[in-house]
Amino acid sequence: FTREVDTICFCCHSPVKGKAIDFPKMAFEDEMYYFCSYECRRKTNQMLSSPEGELQEREDYRTNGGVYGYIYHIY
Repeated sequence: FTREVDTICFCCHSPVKGKAIDFPKMAFEDEMYYFCSYECRRKTNQMLSSPEGELQEREDYRTNGGVYGYIYHIY
């Protein structure tokens, strides 16, 4: 309860300084990441649990000649 943190928010990079108990946190790959608010924690959690992810975009069927679908690798 008395541990102090001096870092930046994992989501928006704003300063996070004070008692660790006062800030939302998330463990990811054996590291503890702190957030400035519960909103930033929610955004990050949503991005990590999204099935398609933040960097993946679905291609619009109108830009590729009306063809729409996925390619699967089946053994």
